[in-house]
Amino acid sequence: MRVEIRSVRKNANTLLAVVITASVLLPCRASSAPIALASYRLNDLRAEFNRASEKVRIVALLSPTCGGCQRGQRVVQSVFSKYPDDPRIRGFVVWLPMLRSDSEQAAEMQAGAFVDGRLLQRWDGDRAAGNLIAKRLGLNRTAWDVYLLYAPGVKWIGDQPPMPTFWMHQLYPDTGADQRFCLNPTVLLGKVADLLR
Repeated sequence: MRVEIRSVRKNANTLLAVVITASVLLPCRASSAPIALASYRLNDLRAEFNRASEKVRIVALLSPTCGGCQRGQRVVQSVFSKYPDDPRIRGFVVWLPMLRSDSEQAAEMQAGAFVDGRLLQRWDGDRAAGNLIAKRLGLNRTAWDVYLLYAPGVKWIGDQPPMPTFWMHQLYPDTGADQRFCLNPTVLLGKVADLLR
């Protein structure tokens, strides 16, 4: 009997992981109209980040037309969907022009695919945020397709952003990113759950 229960639990956990992963990888259409994006400003982002310092914060730097980034956006969305209306979570998405097809209009369209009052989205046409975060993460080029988690209490002092409590990415090895931390929706959701405890 005990063996059967373990087997059922193991199968249920495996099924849950498959469902979460499939929901993130399936194509997603914009659920709302494009939204106007304010331009990225370091001082504004730092102020908003620090204003939410008692919350778990998720920061994502994304290209609007990159398929991997669009899947990553859905991973971020899955975090907010798992904790609907939870005031302990705050998100920041900075859209960057990393591909030829990227533009402010493309970012506004993709940003409209996921809108939540706890999520601040900005357009960074100069890649300033990506270059700044790349330095902090030890990457050898602009950071994008990265997903940073910050525990409550972490503050951004000065120009350099704080080191994330945990981060994942979808970058190639030649960027300097540790391949052990490639984006895994189940792992990211688990880390958020840990930080909310």
